[in-house]
Formats: sequence, structure tokens, C-alpha cells
Amino acid sequence: MLLTNLISSKKKIFATILMALVFIFSQATIGISTSGAANGTAKIFIIEFVIFALGLYTVFWRLIIKRELSKFSIWVKYYFTLLFTFGIFYIATFIYRYMTHMTLVSSFLLARIIIEVCIVAISLAYFKIRFQEIFTALLLGNLVSVLFQYGIIFFGVGEIRLGNHNLLGNSITSYICLLMFYPVLVYCISRKKDIFYTVTTWSLLALSIPTLLLAGSRIAFSVGMFEIVISLFAVILLKKIELKKFWQLLGTFAGIIVVSLGLVGVLASPVNKQNLVRSVDVPVNVYNKVVPNAMKFDVHGLFAPKDLSKSEKKKENKKKRAEDAEKSIKLSNYMRIIINDKAKKQINANPRNFLVGIGMSSVYTKNWGYQKPHNLVLLYLLPFGLIGTIICYLILLGPILLLFIERVNLTKTALVMMLLTYFPTLVVSLNQPTLGTLITCLSIIILATATTLIDKN
Repeated sequence: MLLTNLISSKKKIFATILMALVFIFSQATIGISTSGAANGTAKIFIIEFVIFALGLYTVFWRLIIKRELSKFSIWVKYYFTLLFTFGIFYIATFIYRYMTHMTLVSSFLLARIIIEVCIVAISLAYFKIRFQEIFTALLLGNLVSVLFQYGIIFFGVGEIRLGNHNLLGNSITSYICLLMFYPVLVYCISRKKDIFYTVTTWSLLALSIPTLLLAGSRIAFSVGMFEIVISLFAVILLKKIELKKFWQLLGTFAGIIVVSLGLVGVLASPVNKQNLVRSVDVPVNVYNKVVPNAMKFDVHGLFAPKDLSKSEKKKENKKKRAEDAEKSIKLSNYMRIIINDKAKKQINANPRNFLVGIGMSSVYTKNWGYQKPHNLVLLYLLPFGLIGTIICYLILLGPILLLFIERVNLTKTALVMMLLTYFPTLVVSLNQPTLGTLITCLSIIILATATTLIDKN
């Protein structure tokens, strides 16, 4: 069994604990005052010291000094080549901007993320980390993150959507790490028999759905439910479970979703109910477009009072919360349009900007300060231009390409699970700067690596 295999080796336990701790403490930082940071203080993540140590050993010592590159797989060679390609590109453009006195504000973090993703990808292959270690580490990490959100709701500020109170920094990072994990989670729920994994996997699934509803994202809950259902259908189509178990699991998932909706609606505080309105806004709008007028549902009046005996003041408060939810949605759309338009103007200002970028990964706005573009293409086009963006996405999408290049691990299960893992990240990144966060990029690469090994666990 999976747990038995895991505890049979001290090295496996160490690798699992290390990855879980890196995930859990991924937002711990050290602040350094510098003019190169947008707010005057540059943040260095503590986990970057761990990644730096890995890089010194695997990349610098083993691959460069010891010249062992030829001994390793295409995976290691692929990321080693892209690491140095991006490094040369970044150093060359950085020197040019420095010599021409261009601003260097907000020009380091995204480059560090790309370099560190390469180091982690190389290290996973170098140390031959297996599926079970990766899955267990991310399972425990996501479970701790979800439990932390319940602590915020019941013992903290009460709202998980705004601010940096979440374990992973904010609700966007928390739910995107969860969404990308759902396909592998569903796969293991349908396959594994260990008591430890049965309890932890089902606990994560059941506890995470209410947090998606309270995250206030208009796509997190919808994409999450899609991921769960489509992953379950993928498991049956891949002939990994019997039809009877498929219907049992589907019914259980449906029951968890219904119970979650009910509990959140009853127990959530007024401000969290407003976030609930945001979370179901998209599916309700889609529903309203395909049904007759008599069957349409007013999501913004979701908590409007129906008992006429209640006080007028209470009615007005509920009406105001519904209006606030609608204003919040409109403000988010407006903010995203302004930020992305500013990024587009700078990218298209001249051919140089379009080809090699402006160095800065953020644009300045009068109302919100420095903000990253809320789009997965603009996010990399702005600092690195077309050339740098191509290199970056060869790195971030490398596991998909390597699956076909190596062909050693190319199975239907690996391909389907990998595509389902990338799907929510890319969808959310169309409207959010999720691929500009270190833990998000590390998680997607680590999970994608795990899916290539999913038939070997």
C-alpha cells in the first residue's frame, strides 16, 4: 500500500516532510530595504534558501563542476538548457537596462521564480522523487492550508477572501493550489485503500469545498466542481475503477457539495455570505441564460428577506449586502481592465518592449499602486517580451512537452491527469496573476512531475 511503501525508507520520509514544510511555510519572508522593490522593501522567501542549496548541489556541483549532465535523463538536460538560456537572456537585458538608466523597480521576483522552478524541476529528476512522496506532501500541505482558513473564519478576522491572512498569502493562491491538486486527489480517492489516505483525502475534499465558496472568486468554485466531476469521469474512462464504484463516488461528491452549500448558507457571517454571492455568480448567470424567465434566479437577492414581519432595518442591511456584492464584482472587472490596458500600452509602445520587455513585472496605477497584469500572457510579456515569454512557458509547460519527448512515461493516465492539473491554473490565470507567485509555479511543476509517475506508484 501507498503508506507502507512511503514509511519503508527514511529518504522517502525526509523528502516528503521537506516538500510539505516548503509548501506550508512558502510565504515566510525576510524583508530587505531597497529601491529596486515597488514598495521599498524586497521580500525574500525563506524557502528560496532551500532552493538555493538544492541549486548549488545539483546544478552547480553535480552538473557543472562534476560534469555529470550526460548521465541524466532528457528531463534534466531540458531544464538545465532552459535555465542557462533564460539566465543569459535575463542578465543581458538587465545589463542593458542598467546601462541605459531604465527603472529596475519590480524586475527581480518573476525572474527568480523562473530560475527556481528550473532548479526544483532538475532536483526532482536528479533525486528521483516518486509519486507517493509528492502526493503525500501536497496532500498534507493543502490540508493544513484549508484548516488554517477555518481558523481565520472562526478564530481570526472571519473572512478568507481579502488580505494576506491565509497560510499561502491570499485566497487566490490558496484555491489555485487546491484546484490543481483535485484531479490527482480524485484519482487517489478512487484507487487507494490505506486508512491514512482514505481519511486525509476525503477530509481535504469535504473541508475544501466550503472554503472555495467563501473565497469570493467567481470562477474558483465552478472550476473546482468541474475538476472534480471531469476527473471522476476520466478515472472511469481510463478503466481505473468499476462502474458501480463510479456511481458511489459521484453520489458522495454530490452529497458533499449539497451539504457544503447548506452549511455555508446557514453558518457564514454576513460578509462571507456576500462572498458566497460572488462565488456562485458565474454558474447562476449561465443558468439564467438557458432557462425561461419564470425559472430565473436572482443571485444578488440570494439572502434577501422573505418574512415581511422582520424589521425594515434588517431588510435594508440585507439589501445593502446584495448591492455591495454586485459593486464588488463590477469593481474587480474595472480594476482588471485598467491594469491590463496599462500593461498592453507599455508592451506595444515600441518593438523593443514587445521583443524583450520592459523589465518591470508590474504597472503603476493611481488607485491601487503597483499591480501585476491579470493575464497569463501579459504577466510575462511585460517584463520579458515575446522572447522571454516563450522561454518562460517552455519552462512552465515543460512537463507536457517532455511527456511526448521522452515517451518513457507517456500513458493515457499520465497525459489526462497532467492536462487536468494544468487546466484550472491556466483558466484562473486568464484573469489573475497566479503564475507570478512562487508557490503556485512550484506546485504546478511538482504536481505535473508527479502525474508523469502516476502509473508507477
